[in-house]
Amino acid sequence: MASDITEAQKAFMGEIEDKVNQLLSSKLDGKFQMVNYPSGFNWSVQFGPNNYYNQKALNEIDLTTDIASNDILTLGSSNFSNLYNQILNTTTYVISEADNKIIQQEEQTASSQISSVITEWETGMGAPITDEMMKEAIPPTKLGYIEMQVQEKWDGDIRKIPNSLAGFKNAYQSYQVAASQSNTILSRSAQAGIQLKASMTNTENAETTNGGMQTGASTYYVGFGGIPAQNMINSGLQTESNKVSVSLFLSEFSSTESKLNISGKAGIRVPIMSFMSISLGGSAEYDLSKYTSSSSSLDIAINYPGITTIGSAPSNLSKEGKTGWYDNQILKEAVANAGKGTSVTGFQIQGSEFPIPDYFGPGKEFSRLKTFVISQEPTISMTFKDANNDKVKSDFKQNASAKVKLFGLFDIGSVSESYEVHNIDENTQEGTVTVTLGPPKSIGTTPAQDSTAYVVGGVASYPPNSI
Repeated sequence: MASDITEAQKAFMGEIEDKVNQLLSSKLDGKFQMVNYPSGFNWSVQFGPNNYYNQKALNEIDLTTDIASNDILTLGSSNFSNLYNQILNTTTYVISEADNKIIQQEEQTASSQISSVITEWETGMGAPITDEMMKEAIPPTKLGYIEMQVQEKWDGDIRKIPNSLAGFKNAYQSYQVAASQSNTILSRSAQAGIQLKASMTNTENAETTNGGMQTGASTYYVGFGGIPAQNMINSGLQTESNKVSVSLFLSEFSSTESKLNISGKAGIRVPIMSFMSISLGGSAEYDLSKYTSSSSSLDIAINYPGITTIGSAPSNLSKEGKTGWYDNQILKEAVANAGKGTSVTGFQIQGSEFPIPDYFGPGKEFSRLKTFVISQEPTISMTFKDANNDKVKSDFKQNASAKVKLFGLFDIGSVSESYEVHNIDENTQEGTVTVTLGPPKSIGTTPAQDSTAYVVGGVASYPPNSI
């Protein structure tokens, strides 16, 4: 029976995915997938008189994705930005053996120019270059340190070196001519060191000066761009006509299974115990066999009103490293070069903490939802025909709390609160009873930043090649 329920799960998900892809074809930046995330999305991205960003919403935007053992896409418990920073902590910039050979050869032929560069720097700065200073450079030499300082202070542009350092400026220019290949290699390694450090610093310490998003009087979150304005999110959720509906029809009941048709498509045999579980008023869960017989049928309509998209992208690290935090070029190079050692020059992931096959690529751990597709809480309507109507009416009392789970996977309603029975309509002529379930009526006022919307699914991003 396991394969039967898996087939039903896939059919149900496929129907929703097809309808959402059709509804949002012009708004999606990739293929929509259904996501099982019962906690819901905190749709009030900005709130209050200060228009602070909602840390709960940003945290959800920043969550990594997981693929559960049943192949359903879910949101994990880790933050994408934290995982990115952990990867950078294992990344170094490597100079290949071939490039090191060029450096050594040119340093021999241009030894007098290099000696002059070092002397003029230390004279101009009024202090020698210490071993501690050299540790920061790639390679950790006096010349490597000077190259890093030229990049850091003057963006590698000799024209920006001030006249107060005229002696150094002239010596450095002579070195550039005498050892042009070495200078190019060392300049790039200096840029790379600064780039890597800036990306890590801005990821670890979000603040207003580096593009962090303000979440409180003195708190910030790493920056994300492309998030829609709050009024657009509000409007989308309130537009109930932006909806997706799925119909499920069950018939040919036995004590163990029934036939399921999804939106009129070919029937699938499903175990009745696994298809739907119901709990009313805090009672134990039970299945549909309580109400059905071999002549019964059940028509279920699930509606997701107010379908809305919320896209986002990590703020890219600026060229000078002052703002943003995410740098896909670092990541792409580091992944491509992993394990190659000194056979290549460039960023490289070191060690075994982040194995490439497990972390990078579609379905792997380094991932996030670049687009959330949310809705108002779905409603569910169940029409029993030729069933035990008295039991249905006895159990499903108006305003009674209810929890419903489909296929053992999808909660109708959030984990934190039950749904309510909104309506019970009996048609004695047709022998039907229709039960409508929906979110509970609000009691009191929920703070905007705590209000959640239902996560229907989204578009996944799998950097560095799929972002």
